[in-house]
Amino acid sequence: MKRRRRSWPKFLLVLLLGAGLYFGFRYFEQRTIYSPDPLVTDTPAKIRLPFKNASLDSGGVKISGWFVPADADETASTHPTLLFFHGNAGNVSYNLDRLRLFHDAGLDVFIIDYRGYGKSEGTPSEHGLGLDALAAYFFLTETRGVPAERLFLYGESLGAAVAIDLATQVRAAGMILEAPFTSTADRLTRKWPVIPWDLLLRDNYDSLGKINKINMPVLLIHSVDDEIIPFSNSQKLFATAKEPKELFKMRGPHRESFINSFDTYGDKVTSFVEQYTRPPAPGTNSAEHTTGSVGQTQ
Repeated sequence: MKRRRRSWPKFLLVLLLGAGLYFGFRYFEQRTIYSPDPLVTDTPAKIRLPFKNASLDSGGVKISGWFVPADADETASTHPTLLFFHGNAGNVSYNLDRLRLFHDAGLDVFIIDYRGYGKSEGTPSEHGLGLDALAAYFFLTETRGVPAERLFLYGESLGAAVAIDLATQVRAAGMILEAPFTSTADRLTRKWPVIPWDLLLRDNYDSLGKINKINMPVLLIHSVDDEIIPFSNSQKLFATAKEPKELFKMRGPHRESFINSFDTYGDKVTSFVEQYTRPPAPGTNSAEHTTGSVGQTQ
């Protein structure tokens, strides 16, 4: 009996240490993969773009986004539509430069904040972001009536992984991936090569294992100077993706390559969309009602 009583403290200590390690690792994983900013400081109105706020239900979680039409009279829009998924840091307000470029290229754009980002509720996770992407897709195709043949998925960094996962489940005219990574495990292995990340991670975003399941044109855009997500990630994804596919090289660091290659980047996105956009069916009106008011925040 005495031995049993003495073993209980040891068992509890081991249990507490195990729980501490588990929750400590989950905290590390969350902080490493996601860097949300809850404060949306600006809107497209700052750069004189018309927009509407959108509020979506994503598996019981309320997420928010902006619909930015190419024309102020978006009720008569026949423009191609871009569903944009941003990177792991910030929120929708960090992407005004891209919204301006897409708008000037004649694209309707819908950008969302994942759960836990900006005004969206909840906590980010791979499963949760997948639900958010599906909610955004069905908002465009069902609520707004955008034909899949005129809808393009666009993902930047973490958003590229979200777009790839979505593309395995839905139809679209094409997909554009900016600075994509092969998987979370591959990214962390570069820093800590001894740890078996693929066995430990809950949110691995295995894009390399999914991209060959996608049946739509793919454009990969990546800087050869990217110090955060090496260009080799796009090379591996490109090699695995099905045709038709294209790999476009930019220059400059990860956070500056978009600006450094602004004109050529814009031309490439525009030409890709033009190449794979089907003309609208006669009498088609893709624009419906969006929650919110043009040029106002909620």
